[in-house]
Amino acid sequence: MFFHSTGQHVVSAGDSIEGSHVPTAMTQLIDEPVIALFDGLPQENHPYLQNILMVDDPDNYAQNYITSIRNHGTSMASLIAHGDLNHNTYTTTRKIYVRPIMKAVMDFNGELNESVPDDILLVDKIHIAVRRLFENVNGEAVAPRVKVINFSIGDLNRVFINAISPLARLLDWLSYKYNVLFIISAGNHYYDFSLDESFDVFASKNITDRSKSLMKYVNGESHLHRLLSPAESINSLTVGALFADFTSFTESAQQILPCDSMLVDPASATGKGVNKSVKPDIVYYGGRNTIRKKNPTTNSAIWRFPHSYEPGILSAAPYTIGTKKESYSSGTSNATALITHEAAKCYDIIDSLVANGCEIDSNYYALLIKAMLAHGAEWSEDIFEAYASLLDDRRKASDTVFKYFGYGFPDMERAQTCTKKRATLLGFGSLKDGEADVFSLPLPFDFARNKIFRRLTLTLTSFVPTVTNRQKYRAMQIWATLEGTKSKWNRKDIDWQAALRGTLQHEIFENNKTEVWGEDDCLSIKVNCRNDADSKCILPVQYALMVSFEIKEDIDIDVYARIAEKVRPRVAPNP
Repeated sequence: MFFHSTGQHVVSAGDSIEGSHVPTAMTQLIDEPVIALFDGLPQENHPYLQNILMVDDPDNYAQNYITSIRNHGTSMASLIAHGDLNHNTYTTTRKIYVRPIMKAVMDFNGELNESVPDDILLVDKIHIAVRRLFENVNGEAVAPRVKVINFSIGDLNRVFINAISPLARLLDWLSYKYNVLFIISAGNHYYDFSLDESFDVFASKNITDRSKSLMKYVNGESHLHRLLSPAESINSLTVGALFADFTSFTESAQQILPCDSMLVDPASATGKGVNKSVKPDIVYYGGRNTIRKKNPTTNSAIWRFPHSYEPGILSAAPYTIGTKKESYSSGTSNATALITHEAAKCYDIIDSLVANGCEIDSNYYALLIKAMLAHGAEWSEDIFEAYASLLDDRRKASDTVFKYFGYGFPDMERAQTCTKKRATLLGFGSLKDGEADVFSLPLPFDFARNKIFRRLTLTLTSFVPTVTNRQKYRAMQIWATLEGTKSKWNRKDIDWQAALRGTLQHEIFENNKTEVWGEDDCLSIKVNCRNDADSKCILPVQYALMVSFEIKEDIDIDVYARIAEKVRPRVAPNP
């Protein structure tokens, strides 16, 4: 029951398109990797991947792994290195460590394909592979500075229904032990559509009405769309697929788009997670797919499966002289790899802060990256209304919509940059049961004379120990509270109780009330720790905190400069 895990995106073998989106090449890459890819074996000599990959294949999976079937690993490596080739704005500055965990196997049709081999336990393989990264096992640790591991593989035979899979438990333990972040795909569920209407009737509707029909159908089938192992892992960042990409696709009579862009991909696995925690954590570009008529005599719909032409996410495809270099695909694997691409950028940002004098312990890099990846996430009003309309009781909407969207779609620029109107602060630490840290956010502004719209975004991440034989599972809980407020801040989006059930707390507060506020007044963010599943646990829990304060753009106040002026004297290093 633990075999047959496969990559989580849709792509056809050996059918790619002309290479016309050559990504920007880095003149010199740093040899020591911080991003790892556990996947199929990529094509190392692909024109888009030359000198970027550090392949470690101690099991010799490369033997018989012919180029034409190296689809998933090649695509994931390309997306991590360059992002979507239709939207290439950043290329990794470091080599990517690759450990093949899929290999060429014979399928039921007698054809070679790539999947996790059935002569191993994947749990054992991942355990050995991660130890090899960080420990001196029969030699030196192969990549001890790795902070993020991309895992775009899911097990269709292990759907999450309350019982946590062995692989998810392992990843939670490895995250805590080695301070490493696993970025995991939520999983895909591809199936024949069974809509109450024919393909022709569905195709005759406008895109808004199709979206409504499809959302209603998927909501009714949500019990069949649950997360695939190991997406329920609580310490990991689980990524769902948004039905969106950077192509301009035109429908035909044979192929139509099933719904509008920026909805959750109908094939993307949905939550909730362990003890109704937020899963998936976020959603990101997964690429669009189309549906077509099943066959000329049957007026029912089916996914275009597999596919290599647009719409979708564009990445490198297996290539030999005289063939083509690129291919389109869709699915949660793409979304996961693109988030890992952003994680590489986040690492560079943190590294630059350290180079400019910030004292950040490398043990907190993975947690800070996790916080940065989620910090810009939110639901749009249109999205909330669309999914809330499916519920009989709208009061439950904020505690239900997150099973599709998690904390939402992250605006990476909001987390990776500051502006004149927005300041972002980082904090980190380690706590045991009963301990707490208090962070003060100085707000040297006069809110008494002006009705200023202001927003506070708080993101708290942690790697916690777990108790595998108890239903609560999470041994310790880390959570943050907003204190020292003079007026009520209204929560936006997710229900606050749901935000406290996992290891990622992401909340948005808004306030536009006038109030007397002195030059030296502060908001306080208190980070708390207590035992949860294990009342006797004395282990320390590391955490990372990101807090952003911003005001409306049309008010002439330099938020960044005034907060920075107050913060710098407090955090000046000791002589």
